[in-house]
Amino acid sequence: MYKAAPLPTPYEIGTECPGLEAGSGYANDFTAGALIASAIDEKWALYSLSSRLDILVTRLQSNIYAVVAFPRKGFQKAKAGEYKRLAPFRGWLLQYFTHPQKWILLAASQEVGKNEFIRLRRKIIAG
Repeated sequence: MYKAAPLPTPYEIGTECPGLEAGSGYANDFTAGALIASAIDEKWALYSLSSRLDILVTRLQSNIYAVVAFPRKGFQKAKAGEYKRLAPFRGWLLQYFTHPQKWILLAASQEVGKNEFIRLRRKIIAG
């Protein structure tokens, strides 16, 4: 008998998904050397928020970063190079200023929508 493959598990944002303050905290850690990251590269750092949620911080330009929170299950079949193509769960585009030291929110996926967030992220990467 043929058995259909299970449908993907829907994810809800819920209370465990970080807000802007936590997102900028992860970006700050990345700029300080990704001290609490579970995996790092020159341009990105991966943080394990919980057993179900990860945070990815990516440097898009010298002082502009993307912080995205996504369900961990979404990466079970992904390879390291596929991070950029996967849709964000929740994300922020942040710009860092050194004088005074502060993060400025350029865009949030919750406010502009997923498609606009992705478009803006690509535009920043393109320069």
